[in-house]
Amino acid sequence: MLGTPKKAPDALTPLAEHPEYRTAAAELQTFMERANASEQRIKRAKARLRRQDSKRPVADRAKDLVEGGEIVSGDPNDEIIAARDELAILLPAIGQKTEALLAAKGLASYEACLRFKPQVDDALRRALQALRDLHAAYAVIYGVFNELRGKGYDVAHHALPTFQPQATYALGDPDQPDTGQASVFREWLIRQRIIDERIR
Repeated sequence: MLGTPKKAPDALTPLAEHPEYRTAAAELQTFMERANASEQRIKRAKARLRRQDSKRPVADRAKDLVEGGEIVSGDPNDEIIAARDELAILLPAIGQKTEALLAAKGLASYEACLRFKPQVDDALRRALQALRDLHAAYAVIYGVFNELRGKGYDVAHHALPTFQPQATYALGDPDQPDTGQASVFREWLIRQRIIDERIR
């Protein structure tokens, strides 16, 4: 007997609260924000180039200054070059930080899954037992049919109504190799050391 099903472990901490993951995510966010600042720097410099080429009236340009605009010194092209140099440094670093984040997530996920292993292994053993019970139940039914036919009777299905779902035919006997998917499942459980049995 398998006894009472295993209980689930204590509530999981959200991934975002996992220390290593939280640190890696914060570092990645910082680098991405800095890269975004460099991209905005390029956009502003390109806008300045467009304004330099514009033929806007002096009055409109003066209005811009009165409303808070200013004339930035320095060549916009130099700004673009400098910002692109920044991105050349930042983008590979973002790639590395992304890899670090994924690694932290992978480790945290593995550790979280291990907490559920006793419960999942128990459920798999119960699934095997259910397959055995299913096979045994239909073995009883077909044993009755064979006995009736062996003594010369017909099986009167209105007297013995039965139904077997089509999918169960592919399962076979878990304890007889090469009889169906159930035996493949049992052998997998053995190889995974979830059940302590021998492969027949």
